[in-house]
Amino acid sequence: MKKKVISMLLAVSMISTSPIYAAEFSDGNSVIVNDADAVNGTDADSADSAEIPDTSLFSSDAVDGAGVVNDSVDAGEDSAENAFSDQEVPDVDDGSGSGVDAAEMFGFVNGVYDYKLDLRSSYKISAVDQAALKIISEAGITSQNTDLEKICMIMAWFRKNTSYSNINETENQSPYGSLVLRRSVCAGFATGLSVLLTKMGITNSVEAGDNFQSDGHAWVEVKLNNKYYILDATATCYNPGSFLEDYNGFWYKADGMSSHNVCGSEFSSKNIPASNVKYLGASGNDLYVSTNAGYYVNEGTGWNPISELPSQLYGSSDFSISTEIDNIIGDGYPVKDPILSGSSRTTRFYISNPGAAESQEAAESLSCRVDNDQIASAKITARGKGWVDVTVTGKSAGTTTLSVFAPNGVTGTLPITALNASVSKAPVIQAHVKKNLPFVYLKWDLTKDVLNNANSMGYQIMVGDPKTGEYTLDNDVRLDESDFEKDYFASATIGFGDTKKVKVRLYEKLDDGTVSYGDYSNELTVSTTPGYVRMKSVSMKNNKAYLKWSKSENADGYVVYRRIGKTGKYKKIKTINSGNTLKYTNSKLINGKKYCYKVKAFHVTPEGKKLYTNWSNVISRTCK
Repeated sequence: MKKKVISMLLAVSMISTSPIYAAEFSDGNSVIVNDADAVNGTDADSADSAEIPDTSLFSSDAVDGAGVVNDSVDAGEDSAENAFSDQEVPDVDDGSGSGVDAAEMFGFVNGVYDYKLDLRSSYKISAVDQAALKIISEAGITSQNTDLEKICMIMAWFRKNTSYSNINETENQSPYGSLVLRRSVCAGFATGLSVLLTKMGITNSVEAGDNFQSDGHAWVEVKLNNKYYILDATATCYNPGSFLEDYNGFWYKADGMSSHNVCGSEFSSKNIPASNVKYLGASGNDLYVSTNAGYYVNEGTGWNPISELPSQLYGSSDFSISTEIDNIIGDGYPVKDPILSGSSRTTRFYISNPGAAESQEAAESLSCRVDNDQIASAKITARGKGWVDVTVTGKSAGTTTLSVFAPNGVTGTLPITALNASVSKAPVIQAHVKKNLPFVYLKWDLTKDVLNNANSMGYQIMVGDPKTGEYTLDNDVRLDESDFEKDYFASATIGFGDTKKVKVRLYEKLDDGTVSYGDYSNELTVSTTPGYVRMKSVSMKNNKAYLKWSKSENADGYVVYRRIGKTGKYKKIKTINSGNTLKYTNSKLINGKKYCYKVKAFHVTPEGKKLYTNWSNVISRTCK
């Protein structure tokens, strides 16, 4: 993990209010958990201190795979919606100032890690919520398990089902990477583990540090029996030296924004007088291992040899890693919005299970298809170790399923929606002129479907001659979502001191190479100021000031202003109605007085209006 990313990870105390378990969501109703851990499966009983209300993380309202929340069950807000739009989570200020503070950008507010703030997308938040519920279920965790059993089971799940990603892969430093895509680096594994522990009601904190080589790392410190211990969920780390350790100063350096907990060493594998240590899991509050010298148990006070194991243990790390493909997961975020007909979008599918995830050969064996090739087509356009990129092209309106599959039948799927694009709607444009620029700024109404398909759709900016009415293409604009936030996001070249007509139209490039054009926008007539003018010199002789300035491009004339002394006001002393006259003589000056001069150029529009440049520099001289 890069050090600059680690430096943003804060030590946090993640305290959950009500545990949530996979077994409690089997009947499809809004679930209430009472203080005795009983699940009643209805909304009829009143909630007490430990119960989960309907507005909790997993309400009965359905959340679809496109990040749209279905409110068919109740009219209130779903937890997955959480008052966020499909686009962006609103800012949360940590009290140190308005707007998004540096720590907030990495999901921390007042030192507490918040994955919703970190992800800033309702689609990703919903995906993490659903993945967390699925993972807890896959791990076999219920409310009957002790905290130690839950920890062992979750760590075993990470080792079996996740892999360490390339540092350049997207989303690899967030819970979306570790829990949804199941490929991540240490920051993603740490924050993902924190999300799971918090949902199970286990207090924890996300930490970061360096070693003596200044390599950065992130991990979780979990509270167990009123003490903190190290949990390192980074792929394949559920082994001696990374589980319930104190790290003994190896990752020693707080990054200035963290405050490490004092971690216990009672469970440290270094205290076992044997080798070949493997975690066999937990039973109750006891941790069991196997070694070359037999079995050992730790009740939280130290390791003791035993001859027999309990009949059931939870969360064993003693399993082999296979190169067989067990899991293929697609990143649904790039294709969550409809794809317009004739346009394309690329998403990535990952082999997530360790062993196969590191194999280029495994990636080479993958194929793809869509269920309905009348709606969309798909092809693999790139491959890497453990992943393939699939480009999907929309054909006609409808929904279909994109599948990536291995020779052994393991398949990953994503829903695909295509829309028929319509480019007939004409945009309404506005222009903004700034002085001393040869172009004007433009903006018009934007639609999300165009932004999502910028590879096949765009806008043509046309500039025309007011006298002849002839237009030429000035600019081809492709926009993205960030342009929604800009006052003006495009420009048209007019030239200095000139007047032109401007109009805009939308276009779409189709699969067969043809281009479909929309209607033109309203037509604007815009004028610009001349180029910048600079005062070159002022010389004094015989009670006269001789002024010279640079030529302003396409100026129709100049105005000269003068101030007498330090406190006087500038007054216009001359208007020159020629863009080629670059000097002026100011007469009848008084010896001993200081004179200050500046000039600006102007362009006369067809309507007779003068557009002025900014002021030139000022030159001052004392008459002698």
